[in-house]
Amino acid sequence: MAKFNCLIMPELKFQTLGKHMISVYHTTNCDGGGKSFGTKYPSIISARYPGRTFDCCLDWCSGPGFIGYNLLDNEICRTLHLVDHYQPGIDCAKKTIDNLPIQFKDRVHAHQIDDLALLPKSQMFDLVVANPPHFPAELSAKIKAMNTLACKGIYGGKKLCLDKADMDIMPDHAINRLIVDQDWTAHKNFYHNIKSCLAPNGVILMQENAAGSSAEDFRSMIESAGLEITDVFFDEEYGNLMPSIKIYYIEIKHQE
Repeated sequence: MAKFNCLIMPELKFQTLGKHMISVYHTTNCDGGGKSFGTKYPSIISARYPGRTFDCCLDWCSGPGFIGYNLLDNEICRTLHLVDHYQPGIDCAKKTIDNLPIQFKDRVHAHQIDDLALLPKSQMFDLVVANPPHFPAELSAKIKAMNTLACKGIYGGKKLCLDKADMDIMPDHAINRLIVDQDWTAHKNFYHNIKSCLAPNGVILMQENAAGSSAEDFRSMIESAGLEITDVFFDEEYGNLMPSIKIYYIEIKHQE
């Protein structure tokens, strides 16, 4: 099976939605929703934490960094760390770093790691965001068929999560890499390790999908790590978009 590398595929650019309009380099097989429901993060964070600028943000499962770069451009955070296990996604993130406006130089760091225990021990984050894979197993044939109908406007879909061109080009193995966290293995690693690098006043705002989970699926992971769920809420726009896209958020902080 062919492997895909950001450096040998056509270069695409996504423009962030802040005043600096950062060009985020990416390819068709690097977007798991960061260009669509991922763009909601700045407005949601600004509404929930008005007037707060975070010192250091971690964008976990960042891919090329659609979410993280948007937060940086909107002045939600001062510095940004992008983490993903997929090397081509991090290659794209690093190409963006190389082409950042001068005011953002030395404020973004990209890490290709599988295990969050490998993050720099001295680095603390007061904001953690993530659009991780939303399903613990591959989508059923029924859900796939319903998605196809929704994308064609036949089954209740308002608009696409991914550009139709992306969906047509992206192979099944790339889709599975973006949406499947088998048996929640990566989530378990994340919650096991994140507490040690979460600042005392830090907040985690996870973007999850009710088509694949509920907050209760993660509660034991969170609480056993010494953290607690402080809120769960649905995205007003993407909370019931199509059979496999029902976006909600879990707010998590240190246990009091």
